Amino acid sequence: MQRNWDIYKAEVERLYIDEGKPMREVRRILNRRHGLTASVLTYRLTFDEWASQKYKKKRRPSADEGFVEDPPIARIGSSSTNSESLSTPSYQAGNVQHFCQEIAIPSSPLDASDVHAFIQGHPAAPFHAFEILLTKWQRGGEYLKVLTLLLEKPEYCKWIPRPASDGRPLLFKLIGGHVPHEEQLCVGKLLLEAHLSNLDTAMPHDAQWLTAWIAACHCTEWDEANETLYRGNRVATLAGDNFLNCARAVIAEQFLRRYIQNFRSLKMQSGWLNESELLEAESCRQKYLIILEECRYADLTLRPEFYRDSLEIIEAQYPFADNRHQPRSVDLADECRHKYLQLISDSGSTVACNKDVEDGVPDLEANNSVGASIQDSSSSARYSDSPGVRQSIETVESPTTRSETWTMNSARESERSSIQLLSQDVVAQECGLPMPCAFLNTLISKWRSLKGFRTYVHGLLQEERSDISIFDSRVQCARNLFDIIHEHVPNNEQNSLTKAILVAFSTANLDLCRHPPTLVWWLTLFSASSWDEFQRKLEPEKIDEHLRPLMSPAAVQLVLNTTTLLVGERLLSGLKDEMVANPYWRATGDDMARYRDSFKQYMDILGEFRKKSLIVDQSWVSHALNAM
Repeated sequence: MQRNWDIYKAEVERLYIDEGKPMREVRRILNRRHGLTASVLTYRLTFDEWASQKYKKKRRPSADEGFVEDPPIARIGSSSTNSESLSTPSYQAGNVQHFCQEIAIPSSPLDASDVHAFIQGHPAAPFHAFEILLTKWQRGGEYLKVLTLLLEKPEYCKWIPRPASDGRPLLFKLIGGHVPHEEQLCVGKLLLEAHLSNLDTAMPHDAQWLTAWIAACHCTEWDEANETLYRGNRVATLAGDNFLNCARAVIAEQFLRRYIQNFRSLKMQSGWLNESELLEAESCRQKYLIILEECRYADLTLRPEFYRDSLEIIEAQYPFADNRHQPRSVDLADECRHKYLQLISDSGSTVACNKDVEDGVPDLEANNSVGASIQDSSSSARYSDSPGVRQSIETVESPTTRSETWTMNSARESERSSIQLLSQDVVAQECGLPMPCAFLNTLISKWRSLKGFRTYVHGLLQEERSDISIFDSRVQCARNLFDIIHEHVPNNEQNSLTKAILVAFSTANLDLCRHPPTLVWWLTLFSASSWDEFQRKLEPEKIDEHLRPLMSPAAVQLVLNTTTLLVGERLLSGLKDEMVANPYWRATGDDMARYRDSFKQYMDILGEFRKKSLIVDQSWVSHALNAM
């Protein structure tokens, strides 16, 4: 049967050109997805015909092979006050990049401030602003700051969904080509959040991927939104996996925000709650956990506040008589704590989307950033159809007045139950620590809630304490912190608590801390840039010199195992990004050698984990199997 090849054109070009798959692999994929049984020769002839048609067209030079529409702008000269340094006629034609007939900038790297001034100084710039910024993108965070400034202006945001000449989203093609892999999710999320907040003023379009995205934004349930994005693999096929991942992450955060706000609104209701209201709270909790788990398995990084505030949902305890509710998920809670501390501790991280993240990360209900709330008043009709949801949003409490406990119904009636969240006092009582270790009550309490934890740990390094020591052998007659943890903290929480403490230590300001040689040595160990460097610094002589005089052998092992996990997982993440950005099937020559070296390091780290019987997330092993 004769096929209309035009409907498969975007997918074939994406697989063959962008992803570099062999034509036989392209044929196999389309056969599986669409039942297309044409021969490889037919694929090649059709592709050659597309290429011939493409280059017969009269095209205008641009940063992305042309555009589907002309910008509604007035022509400007090269003598604009704010752009003389970027558009001066002294540049040769080969040394500039043309974005349209009116805009050309040097092809050499530029400071983010220069690009920002150039964009602000031209009336033609709004149409091409994000295109210019992404094309000149550099690491370091300065370009990310400029992006957030531009996203605050609606005249720029309305051009976010512009398609390229092949119908795919132009900005996401540029993200894939110019933005480092570790920053792509954050940049894409920022763009889609800005578009989400301006859906009411969206430009007319006929792109199927954009239709699917807007429809997913109108969904009232997570499963429905997922189904809309994945239906027929339209979004991944027409817009690419990067766009799909960013879209899922943005929509997931909106639903997570809704569910935790509803959960908290029920907590604020004083008096007794009937069984249906208890079930509503549990429904919010379960939906939140499902989305959190799906993002975890899909390797979608959320904003830090979602990991921190998820603890009150994960660890909520429901003593129902019929025991229908699962006990609190210790592993998931520990992972959320670790993820949160990693995000706020990594000075070079962009996954926090350029927020000022510290122990004072704003609560979700107080977050008013662009696209932050799926229940925004401008979009309540789309996302919150039920009156109960609207009412719960209106009555949600502020962080300063939030109750520490949630008391509901007792079992005095058959249809009524009780629920109570753990307060810090209950947490302290659960620890059961003797008086000499009383400071651990505060430490563990702050670790479990993540409220002020890092600041408290930094204080331990700064204070002159006579009862405990950490890395300082000069403190006489004091017990070491890690010995206390080993003796008094439950075995299943020792590693998680120690990881959190060490991550906090890594961000301490040494100018304010007592930094004996052991702390300096540990920081150099923690910051190792390769696995070989880490192994060299982990010499037995260094361990005997720095750790064994301070703590027991069991505590030494606890610190070393935890440090190995932290450094190993950080290096695994970087190696994974390198292998994903330059996969094996695309590598040639030097790239192939680099890929093999990265894969060897990856397997060496996993081998060391196994040798030391360290428990790691299975996603690291899964990626190794895929890389094979």
